[in-house]
Amino acid sequence: MPQFTQKPPGKPQGPGSKEEKPAGMPETKSCRSLEDKLQERFPMLFHRLRQSARFAALGEALYYIGFWAEYTVLRAGRGLRYWSRTGIRRAVRLIGRGWHRLARVIGHAFEEITGPIVYFHQGWQSTSALVHWTYKSKGFVGAARLLFKRLNLGAARFRHLTRRAGVYLLPLSAFAVFVFTVQTVVHYNYILAVYVNDQIVGYVESENVFDQAEEDVQQRVESANIATGDASRQLEIKPTFALAVQGEVLDENAMADAILTAASDEIQEATALYVDGDLAAITTDGEDLREDLEAIKEPYENPNDPNQRVEFTKDVEVVDGIYFTDSISDYDEVYDKITGLEQAEVQYQVQEGDTPWSIALSHDLTIDELYAMNPQMTEKGYNMYVGDELVIGQERQYLPVKVIYTETYQVEVPYETITTESDEYDWGTTKTITQGSNGLKEVVADVTYENGVETSREILQETMLQEVVNEEVVKGTRLKDGSVAATATGTIMWPVPNYRYVSRWMSSSHKGADICAAYGTAILAADSGVVTAAGYNAAGSGYGYSIIINHGNGMTTLYAHCAELYVSAGTYVSQGQVIGAVGSTGQSTGNHCHFEIRINGALTSARNYFPGM
Repeated sequence: MPQFTQKPPGKPQGPGSKEEKPAGMPETKSCRSLEDKLQERFPMLFHRLRQSARFAALGEALYYIGFWAEYTVLRAGRGLRYWSRTGIRRAVRLIGRGWHRLARVIGHAFEEITGPIVYFHQGWQSTSALVHWTYKSKGFVGAARLLFKRLNLGAARFRHLTRRAGVYLLPLSAFAVFVFTVQTVVHYNYILAVYVNDQIVGYVESENVFDQAEEDVQQRVESANIATGDASRQLEIKPTFALAVQGEVLDENAMADAILTAASDEIQEATALYVDGDLAAITTDGEDLREDLEAIKEPYENPNDPNQRVEFTKDVEVVDGIYFTDSISDYDEVYDKITGLEQAEVQYQVQEGDTPWSIALSHDLTIDELYAMNPQMTEKGYNMYVGDELVIGQERQYLPVKVIYTETYQVEVPYETITTESDEYDWGTTKTITQGSNGLKEVVADVTYENGVETSREILQETMLQEVVNEEVVKGTRLKDGSVAATATGTIMWPVPNYRYVSRWMSSSHKGADICAAYGTAILAADSGVVTAAGYNAAGSGYGYSIIINHGNGMTTLYAHCAELYVSAGTYVSQGQVIGAVGSTGQSTGNHCHFEIRINGALTSARNYFPGM
């Protein structure tokens, strides 16, 4: 294949021709730029590729791939459109055919079911006139014979229609009976029939009712054993249960009566007193028992106060029922019990200003009796604090009475202070945006008193009369150099964490806490703030190397007698940052950190913030 070479433009053609160069320009191999070379070579390279058989074959192959890909996608799209349309049409036709067939089946069934009725109606219309005429001419007997003959003839003639109707009516009737049966059975109110020793004793709603009744029976047995002094009486109850749909449902008391009636002949009707769920006494004088229980509460009642309720502090219940005859007590014994006293352990909560002697005197005890009931008070190092509970065991009424008053009163609701930070204000300053004001609410409560002392208060209802307005306060975070710092956390930390021994706390003759620590131990900032003073005697004469930090909100802290200082006045420090080292500079007799806290300029003991030290 011939080779073609493109000459650069402007170059002389023909043999022997030479390129003319400007005068004075030195002779070089080539002065053409890289761009000129690329423009020269790429057209030649493209021309060569077009003349190459391999390049032509590659192009043809790519053409066929693109053609067949496009053709395949086009055919797939056309096929999908055709089958979707065809499928919808076929589905519509199938549904139409099915509906028509279903309609024909339903119509045929309707005709089969109503056929006997239609033909009977038609036959009756033609027969009724004939029967009426026969009745007038031949009397009732003749008309009856004619009617019977016509009915028998119609039944024989249309027997096949009756059989066909039955094919449909019998399954429908069976389904209707099934639905009615299920509905009836589901809505039955099932109960349990209780059998004891193969004898039915009654009906209960659940086994839980029987379990409570059985527990009550055992209490009655125990009461009878105590009354007779014979613990040999035992009543073994082995119940069985069966479902029932009717019967008189018994509660636990009635079931207990039924069990006793079935188990023993030594029983009779009586009245039992239950106190806090325990059987306390049994008597035959139930009415007297009820009257005397009301008489115990009567002195506490005020008929003119509709907001007052008088109740026993214990859960008292009087139950009429069946009980063992030998467990019944004489009513005088029952009366003495309900009006008498019992030995009880009473708790007393220590109040402000109480002493062991004042507590013993106010409860008619000797100091030795108080110590005997509270042996911890005689232990070495015992201290009595407000809120401690002491035992002052003494006799009290067997049935104590409490008076409950429904009181309505108003309570002030304190506002909250919401604090935010802003770099629009100088660090350490605060600005109140919204002044807070307390709210007011009306409270309805049940207040319980025992022996004139309030024992509980149950809030029933609260109504807000005046809404609370929370106070909004902004703390400044802008430092003097224009930077922004976080405000103090409000919770100070111990400035020398690994050393807790304090040789001297704040007193009338000492302004701070002396925290003993090794020379060079790091001193940490108790909270975030700005250093207002740092240097030798910066906090005053005798303090040596000292630091004062302003934490905002009127709080400052002082660190004195340092060996070294790592901060300077005007700088911001964060809580826990190392600010100096423990030393003994100034008026000091040993290595320690003198730590002071001031609130609004007034000295405050560090013990108020670290009581456990």
